[in-house]
Amino acid sequence: MKTKINLSKKQGEVFYKYIYPLFAKDFLINLDSYEDFAEIVSAYFILNSNQWDEVLKEWETKESILTN
Repeated sequence: MKTKINLSKKQGEVFYKYIYPLFAKDFLINLDSYEDFAEIVSAYFILNSNQWDEVLKEWETKESILTN
């Protein structure tokens, strides 16, 4: 079993510092749903609720840009 990286105690933005660099292609191209993206992220990282809110906000921003 792989060890997850615990980011839950990190202050400030974690999406662009940790998550996006590893999963940019999945975020932008490969995955069609937030749930699928969240599943991949949760396989590698432990996040707190505020950090998950940040991830969701970024996903919603991306979706908004793509649908306009």
